Amino acid sequence: MLKKWTSFIIIFVMVLSFTTVFADVPQAPQVYTIIVTEDGGKYVFDNVELTFKKDSMEKGMQPITFTVAFYAENGVPYIDINPSVDQFAKDVKIKVKKAEVELYDITTGENINIELENYSFKVEHFSRYIIQD
Repeated sequence: MLKKWTSFIIIFVMVLSFTTVFADVPQAPQVYTIIVTEDGGKYVFDNVELTFKKDSMEKGMQPITFTVAFYAENGVPYIDINPSVDQFAKDVKIKVKKAEVELYDITTGENINIELENYSFKVEHFSRYIIQD
């Protein structure tokens, strides 16, 4: 009798150890905070990077804290950077690396897969940009 119970317990524990737990993936735009000083710098967010040259912003603006959000709207991938800056002293480079990414689509309220291609561009001010050619 003890052997039967021991066997049952061992099998039960083994079955539980193979059980997969499914958790809800948070569905919201990916949001990051960066602080840019007069030294500039490179900020990498998975497959997107922002590069600020030294003294990219007008004197007296640094340091400045930016909120960087990645999301899709009607299947189109965006980067949205706040606060908006009307004019940089030096262009800021946005570089996108080829990848399949999952982004929250604000139109449907669901995460979607998007294929991004290598893409690089310079901006003179911050706002919202499509991150695909």
